[in-house]
Amino acid sequence: MEQDDGKGDCMRKRSKFLVTASIFAVAMNMNGCGAYGPPDEFDPWWNIAEPAYGVPYYYEEPMATIAPTESGWYKLTQRAFAVLRIVSVPQKVQEEEETPADAVYGIEILNFYDGTGADLSKMTGISLRFKDRYLFSEGDVLLVELGAKLQEGDEGIYQVQYEKDRPVHTWFEYDGEAYHLEILQGFKRQTLYDYLYDFNAYTEWNYKVNQREGSEDSLTEPVYFEDGMTIEEAAVFFDAITKAKEEYEAATENK
Repeated sequence: MEQDDGKGDCMRKRSKFLVTASIFAVAMNMNGCGAYGPPDEFDPWWNIAEPAYGVPYYYEEPMATIAPTESGWYKLTQRAFAVLRIVSVPQKVQEEEETPADAVYGIEILNFYDGTGADLSKMTGISLRFKDRYLFSEGDVLLVELGAKLQEGDEGIYQVQYEKDRPVHTWFEYDGEAYHLEILQGFKRQTLYDYLYDFNAYTEWNYKVNQREGSEDSLTEPVYFEDGMTIEEAAVFFDAITKAKEEYEAATENK
């Protein structure tokens, strides 16, 4: 696993993902009056607009009040990513052998999303640049963004998408009972994470709207992309992306 990726970060609260540009995170002083200015440890993710000094802050649960824009969450629906288990690793290259460009891993696909509607259930392998072959080990359970397919046919090997010279991925850790997502710092610097974050805000906004309207969709709290989610929850989350894409495109066509 990556050594410089900040593994072991504290699990983030779900409420952190419920933020849109209109939300103001707030802190209270000791006597209950509004304190002015950003808190000591101000995280811009709490308020994308990042208010200037003089704006009051209070200890209140953030709540999405406007619909997130298409630019973020909808771009997520145009990508491909999967949860998979590494079942075989590439062999070492002997001195007399030529070094290949890619390192190919055998995988077991656990669940997936593909914005093109492709069925990735028969995917048999993923590839990294050969210099990065040390990153994955047999038995690892990963979330990866997928790039180009390396061969034709139903069964196939896909490249892992690279961004900023890093493969886009994070891990599921086993706690003795189940695998739980651990979002590494390196993954948070990737565009895919930004789009997943935006989709959480989109989901939260719709959930709040459905609560106000008394819709049946508000009876079950949605699954958010967050630290600690299980492989099963990831599958539910991927289904929600598919549903949101279909509903958005249907509504756009009807306009």
